Amino acid sequence: MMKRFIPLMLIVAMPALAADPAPGTRFRVDVSDLPAPFATPSAANPADVVARPPGAGLKLPPGWRATLFASGLDHPRNLLVLADNSVLVAEQRFDRLTRLVDGDGDGIADSRTTWPQFRRTFGPE
Repeated sequence: MMKRFIPLMLIVAMPALAADPAPGTRFRVDVSDLPAPFATPSAANPADVVARPPGAGLKLPPGWRATLFASGLDHPRNLLVLADNSVLVAEQRFDRLTRLVDGDGDGIADSRTTWPQFRRTFGPE
């Protein structure tokens, strides 16, 4: 009986022994314990580029329509609709902000103003 009891208790206790440390537990990591810089090759996991299937498009609810507001933007990363309904676009590749204005209300940008020479243009806030 005892021969079965001890292994069974070890199996039952294993999850408790392997549990994550309690919140607030402090750990000390010393620089000498870390691997040297570039000790291992860098990992890369880029996204696969997949071609758009033929006939793919937007599926809109009945009565809705989609129009192209602006084109010719270079790597737009983020946008912000301003109080005057113009749109501020952060173009990351060339570190610039572009303001798009729909002056006649037809849903297409009629004018654009570009401010170059920003650093790391990730998005307007």
